Amino acid sequence: MMLTMYKGKRKAVKIPERIGKCRVSALGDQLFSPERLKYIGQKRAQMKALESLQSVVIPDSVTEIGKFAFLDCSSLKNLTIPESIPSIGESAFNNCENLKDTDGFVIVCGVLSGYYGDAEDLIIPDGVTRIENEVFENCTSLRSVRIPEGVTSIGDFAFCGCHNLENINIPDSLTKVGCCTFNLCAKLQDADGFHIVCNTLCGYYGDAEELIIPARVTVIDACSVGACENLKKVVMHDKVNQIGLKAFCKCPNLDEISIPDGVTSIEGYTFWDCVNLKQITIPDSVTSIGEWAFANCTSLISITIPGSVADIGRSAFLSCENLTIHAPAGSCAEEYAKAYNIPFEAIN
Repeated sequence: MMLTMYKGKRKAVKIPERIGKCRVSALGDQLFSPERLKYIGQKRAQMKALESLQSVVIPDSVTEIGKFAFLDCSSLKNLTIPESIPSIGESAFNNCENLKDTDGFVIVCGVLSGYYGDAEDLIIPDGVTRIENEVFENCTSLRSVRIPEGVTSIGDFAFCGCHNLENINIPDSLTKVGCCTFNLCAKLQDADGFHIVCNTLCGYYGDAEELIIPARVTVIDACSVGACENLKKVVMHDKVNQIGLKAFCKCPNLDEISIPDGVTSIEGYTFWDCVNLKQITIPDSVTSIGEWAFANCTSLISITIPGSVADIGRSAFLSCENLTIHAPAGSCAEEYAKAYNIPFEAIN
């Protein structure tokens, strides 16, 4: 059985092992989170009760804790939990400051969910296997971080805005980094201006006119190359299969880029405000173009969109007043062009 809602107002909660004949095995998404009440019309009194929750006992029968289950339970300070829970969802214990240990860490079953210290040189404890979203975001005191072997993933925005971070060891066990994990960490760049983690280009801080993406990169993270004023040309190899939100936005002199065949989506705002971009061809592997993807590309006169594209977001070509869309007749791109009064030419 999964528990999906808590309506009580106790400060100390003991979750039962059984309800009737059913064994409690899972705690649902946002179960104790005050955040969920913003979206289902509950009264402020119930939100206040969850914000005041101080103690929770979770029985050994529970093997799964859902996403955001205890998010923003800011008063929670006592947690009794089985030694090992196979599945703990995203941000399950984020913003639970009172669960911190003497070193400022909030660690639950190997998941590092929060940090509330001000160390310059930080050693993350052994036994941690996952670093959650936003854990160290804007920790400007950080200068060096040791991540232990055994950590396999680091969440979205985990180190974003750590402007003074200049040394971080990446264990061999790490296989996944989230969106904007190391965004705005300029001091982590290599001699060529790149910061690459696990084949993900997390940031580029150089001033090249022609940017050749290194061969080991398969993912270009959100915002990673944006606002490069000198950039005119980008060369990507065929292994690149993902380009994130706002990846190349606000590059005013960019006028030449080829998207590799293997990329499946042009995310929102990817080329937003690239005012010198004149033409681009979308490869057959792409199935969607996000909202505002090419908005304010005021010099864009030609885009070729394959029949594989089944969805084009709102305002994808806003302020592209001289644009002609080239695409197969009867395609999603033709329908979009007609809906937004954009000139269209059919191709085979």
